[in-house]
Amino acid sequence: MQRSNDRAKNYADTPSNITLDNMHVLSNDGVGVYFHSYVSNSTLKNSRIAGSKAEGIYLDQSSRYNTILNNIIEKNGELNGPNSGQRVGLAIDSSANNLIKNNKFLANLAGGVFLYKNCGENFSKGMSVIRWQHSNENQITNNYFIDEKVGIWIASRQSSNLEKKDCGDTPIDTEGKHYQDFADYNTVESNTFCRNKTYIRIEGNYNTITNNHSDIISKKWIFQPTSMKERITGIPTIGNKISNNDYQPCNK
Repeated sequence: MQRSNDRAKNYADTPSNITLDNMHVLSNDGVGVYFHSYVSNSTLKNSRIAGSKAEGIYLDQSSRYNTILNNIIEKNGELNGPNSGQRVGLAIDSSANNLIKNNKFLANLAGGVFLYKNCGENFSKGMSVIRWQHSNENQITNNYFIDEKVGIWIASRQSSNLEKKDCGDTPIDTEGKHYQDFADYNTVESNTFCRNKTYIRIEGNYNTITNNHSDIISKKWIFQPTSMKERITGIPTIGNKISNNDYQPCNK
């Protein structure tokens, strides 16, 4: 769909207030359920999304106020095999103010939920647009993350080498490898994590991580690395509030 420069018109021209209920999307060759750019106030609930080659669910740029509720999101993201760049259960790409609640994320190949701002990939080919909206103010609450490589990754492209992505954004380095990612003011609350390799990784700012439970006793399961952005610019990740997260054994 050709978009105008008038964002209000884009929202008005795009589907909203749509409910997808009790769906079974299995073994899809691409994305399982795709919320296109500017889709708003829509819901996917009571569904099973499993075995998609790409992302199980994708919230595209400028979408907002959508709800992902009470779904099973399982074993998505294999693409063409183990070394082909696995994808996630739910990608939140420059999408804001969404509610992700009461879902089960099970063994998706790259991870459960990744929040990020796409750098405008394949820009010179006319295949992407510059994202104006950030992945901010999303609520991720009361979900289960089981057997994930990464449970939740906030600002998942903050440290990625995107040199080959043909980005339209301005890089933060002189080589054109690294770009600013934006995933701020999100809330991750009352989720349960079992047998993940990495549980919660935070590279955005001013996010709230509270009342979550994991099967790891050590507090290290909530990880704030020194991002590539900080190494290049000297600007650290700031303002994240981490409190009342605890150990809780998982059922076998």
